[in-house]
Amino acid sequence: MWVSQSNLWNSAHTDLSKYFIEKLKQRVDHEETISNRHRTSNGFTLIGEIIDVASLAQKRIKSINRLVSLLSEATSKLLPSNICNDYILKKYHSDIIEYYMKLQPNRLKDSGREISDVLIQSKINFTRLKQQYYLDIKCEIEQIDFKSTFFERNALLIDQLIDCFIPYLLHQGYSNTSISDIAYRAIKKPEGFNSIIQLVNNFNGTKRNFRFLIKTSIDNEGF
Repeated sequence: MWVSQSNLWNSAHTDLSKYFIEKLKQRVDHEETISNRHRTSNGFTLIGEIIDVASLAQKRIKSINRLVSLLSEATSKLLPSNICNDYILKKYHSDIIEYYMKLQPNRLKDSGREISDVLIQSKINFTRLKQQYYLDIKCEIEQIDFKSTFFERNALLIDQLIDCFIPYLLHQGYSNTSISDIAYRAIKKPEGFNSIIQLVNNFNGTKRNFRFLIKTSIDNEGF
C-alpha cells in the first residue's frame, strides 16, 4: 500500500485533504489492484454491464441466466458496491434505484419483451448518468469542509465518494497510472486543500491538445 512521506506535503494541506489524496492514490495502487482488495464497480458501471449482458441475452439464450444473476447482484442490499447501495444514486437518482428494485429478474426467462424493456431503460439510465454522475460527485466533494476538525465524519463521506469515483474514472478510460500521477502531483500543490477541487477537475473528460517535440539531427532531410 502506498503511503506518502510527511516531508512531501505542502504545508497548506489539512488532515482531510491529505486523507482524500492518500485514499485516492491507494485505490489505484498497482499492488492493491492485483490483490483484488479494491472494488472496481459501482452503480454506474453495473448499469453499463446490464446493457452489455441484456444485449447478449437477446441473441444467446444462455446469457439470460447471467442477466438474471447480474440484476440480483445489482439490487442486493448485502453488497456494498452495487446499484441500490451506490451513494450517488441514492442521493441524486433514487428513481433509477427504484426501477431496478421493482424488477423481477426471473420473469426475464419467460419473455423476450421483458429483456428488451430492461435494455432500453438501462440505456436511458446510462445516458442520463454518463456525465451527470461525475458532476454529482464533484458537487459532493465541493461541499466538504477540508478544514473541518470533524475528521471521522468527513473521512467516511470521502470513502463513499471515492468508492463511486474510482470505478467511474476507470470505466471512462482513465488508467490507474494517470489517476495515481495526478493525485501525487496534488501533494505539493501550494493551494493545499483547494487543490482537491483542481484534482477532481482534471477528470472532467475535456479533451486536451498536446504538442510533440521530435529531436533529430540538424541535417535530417525529412524536416
